[in-house]
Amino acid sequence: MYQPLFEPQEDGLEIPEVGSWAETKYRLVGLYDKLFSTGMKDRWETRVYIDLYAGAGYSRIRGKNRLLAGSPFLALSVPDPFDKYIFCESSSPLLEALKKRVRKHFPKADAKFVLGDCNDKVEEIVVHPSKTRQVVSV
Repeated sequence: MYQPLFEPQEDGLEIPEVGSWAETKYRLVGLYDKLFSTGMKDRWETRVYIDLYAGAGYSRIRGKNRLLAGSPFLALSVPDPFDKYIFCESSSPLLEALKKRVRKHFPKADAKFVLGDCNDKVEEIVVHPSKTRQVVSV
């Protein structure tokens, strides 16, 4: 199973609860991120990772005291990092938690944060990677 570069820890920030299915989802997303980022690292000048439902970066499995690294941190942890990251989230508290966590764990990442429903923020999301040739979206 593909793992992020760190183990999520309680930090006093928002952590949404998810069903146990999220473990399978994150395992598959992490594997895809790794395969794509490595396989395509020399194909395009710039690779951008877009997460339209980024959440807080951490999730807690409902009914358990187990934290999981979410899709933003799986993408940020790949061996061949993307050049840019765009994280969209409709919940302000979740996006703020994500921003703080990204700045803590990946301070050098070129990450942009978009607050709002991704369906309403298409123009803002597309502006960020305007000079890129390839985009990966989760």
